[in-house]
Amino acid sequence: MKRMKGLTLVEVLVAMAILAVVALSMFMVYPALFENVTLSSENMKAFEAAKRQMEALVTMNYTDLYNVSYNITPVANNFTPQNLPNSTGVYYVKRLMYANLTDIPDLLDLEVVVSYRVGARTIGEDQNLNWVLDSGEDIDSNGKINSTIKLSTLIFNQNL
Repeated sequence: MKRMKGLTLVEVLVAMAILAVVALSMFMVYPALFENVTLSSENMKAFEAAKRQMEALVTMNYTDLYNVSYNITPVANNFTPQNLPNSTGVYYVKRLMYANLTDIPDLLDLEVVVSYRVGARTIGEDQNLNWVLDSGEDIDSNGKINSTIKLSTLIFNQNL
């Protein structure tokens, strides 16, 4: 008896099952990829907002920044990031001192933090986006709002 060339029904069903699993896994990954693209875009907008705020602070007069922070503990100041809905920003100004010269303020530590929401996900410790560190939001117990979008710099008093 001559054997005919071709695929059996079992082979066709197995191939269809493998194809279905591969196609289903691709459709399951697509929403996660789309969310990551959206998150990346919002991340860039938040970074740009933090950068704009930092540039505005750096161009301020040292005395004006010093008056914002009249003690060594960080002082929080709110701002609203532009072009980033569902977001809040806060910057901290903290005086640093030379060792053994506590009466001469010479360095300011500036820190700009942006928290924002993408879909149901909030980036940063300010979960309700109200500029206030509410109960349960301070994950690292440092008394400041933190986020993955955080810029910091030091400003030296050049008038000394």
